[in-house]
Amino acid sequence: MGERSLILYHGTDSKILTPDLTKCNAYRDFGRAFYLSYNKGLARNWAEKKNRTQAKVNGYGLVLNNVEDGCLKIKRFKADEKWAKFVYENRTKEGYVRPDYDIVIGPIADNTLQDWFNKLDEEGLSFSAIAPKIRYEKFKDNQFAFCSSRAIKLLKWVECQ
Repeated sequence: MGERSLILYHGTDSKILTPDLTKCNAYRDFGRAFYLSYNKGLARNWAEKKNRTQAKVNGYGLVLNNVEDGCLKIKRFKADEKWAKFVYENRTKEGYVRPDYDIVIGPIADNTLQDWFNKLDEEGLSFSAIAPKIRYEKFKDNQFAFCSSRAIKLLKWVECQ
């Protein structure tokens, strides 16, 4: 069987040959990780939000055979209550320890989801009270969070635009 691969994109303000987890923010959708998308335009949007004048998109090759060999702990989410709770815990809970995943794949949360999270804190609601009110069908774009150095070693830088 031949080698299968794909290109994933990371939007930022600089050229990143080798991702460094210590430089990644801990309070993101899936916790401290290096985030990528299969959609180059989406990565460009991330870069422009970070720094409009220095927006860059780095592309990384990923050999799928290396991911599929069973050596990595991969968690895949669909847009549902479990995903939203996981995002909530990663974004807001100080000291939250994410399970030991190498890669997390799932929908990209947005400000409307953050508004629901704010209601939890401001109004003292429980997560189970807001979960049925979230419109999960609107979360269509996926992101890939590379959470471990073992996973990041699989990424091979190929371009910066």
